[in-house]
Amino acid sequence: AIESMKKKRAQEGAQKEKAVRKHKRDFYANDTSKQLELTQKSFNRMIKLEEFIRLDEPRCISCGKAATISNLGMFCAGHLKTVGAHNELRFNTLNVRIQCNFYCNSGLSGNINGNKNTHGYLQGLIMRIGQESYDLVMLKLERKNLDFTRSPSDLQVVRQWCNARIRVLEKQLEPCNA
Repeated sequence: AIESMKKKRAQEGAQKEKAVRKHKRDFYANDTSKQLELTQKSFNRMIKLEEFIRLDEPRCISCGKAATISNLGMFCAGHLKTVGAHNELRFNTLNVRIQCNFYCNSGLSGNINGNKNTHGYLQGLIMRIGQESYDLVMLKLERKNLDFTRSPSDLQVVRQWCNARIRVLEKQLEPCNA
């Protein structure tokens, strides 16, 4: 009897949690700022995982600090063209690379041009993809991009795509975590 009561309470608790999650999802469904926050978080995680898988030795684009699975939380998705000045490039994968968060991204405001201790984002991008590819990327990023607003439903679609990509990338990383 005690076991069945415990099981029933656990089921009721799970149902309440599910109802709360659904309520939050419904409550924030039309909240653009909340959808933007959630989508940016998924996009950033996707970028970090993609860079980690694509590069033999993932490093900060600006200073070269090594990234590992265990310190991946210390890195962010650094934008070459800032989100504040170029919001239309916020979710453009050409505009984002893995970057150490506290030193380069936050401490040096993206560390675009570098200093005596670092080569900077621009030089790091050239080193990573080559001058010809760099020129193409810059051409695409600097062309006239129409300013636009994203609806909450648009952001949900972007987030669903990012989350699907994250699941694929995490499966690729599973052998590394074993």
